[in-house]
Amino acid sequence: MLITGGTAETRDGPTCSVPKLTLVSRLQALLHEGRLKILKELAEAETLVRELQDFPIEFTAAGQLHQDWR
Repeated sequence: MLITGGTAETRDGPTCSVPKLTLVSRLQALLHEGRLKILKELAEAETLVRELQDFPIEFTAAGQLHQDWR
């Protein structure tokens, strides 16, 4: 799987390209529904949950989508 900054999911042989926004929004939905569990023992578990919940999406003055997620 290749995480991209694009807008479309694609497949080229064994490689699937998925936009980061699509991936994060699906993870957010699963987390919200309680279907995604993140082990609290993981070193960055709290950071991961917080960043998924607060994933910032903005549009630039030129109308481009800007995602600021580390």
